[in-house]
Amino acid sequence: MKKLDRRYIGHAENGLGFSISAGLRQGNLVFVSGAGTIDEDGRVPEALRNDTAAQTRLTLDEIDRVLREAGGSLEDAVMFTVFLGNAADFPAMNQVWTERFKDLRPTRTTVGVELMDPDLCVEINAIAVIDPA
Repeated sequence: MKKLDRRYIGHAENGLGFSISAGLRQGNLVFVSGAGTIDEDGRVPEALRNDTAAQTRLTLDEIDRVLREAGGSLEDAVMFTVFLGNAADFPAMNQVWTERFKDLRPTRTTVGVELMDPDLCVEINAIAVIDPA
């Protein structure tokens, strides 16, 4: 079996001390790490704290950016996992989701969790299938 090339996306020193990449492309699959609205210091900007809708929009924008760098776009995503810091925020997240995806309907699992930063309302990871490079 031929070994597929692995391409790291968005791997940059961010001062947080994490040895991860924003995304990884292997063949026609792209895996996007848990994305959220944190700044270069690892904090949620004050204007976004407790705003699940805004955080969801910006997080989906970040996932789209990573997928575009990999040669695809948000429309190529087939599976998402959404982590909500407060399950009561589901309607706000889901409203943004419905507006953003309209008829695309990718698969999604949503779970309520304790996120690493109490100001972070939502974190999302994704898997996409894109045309071979």
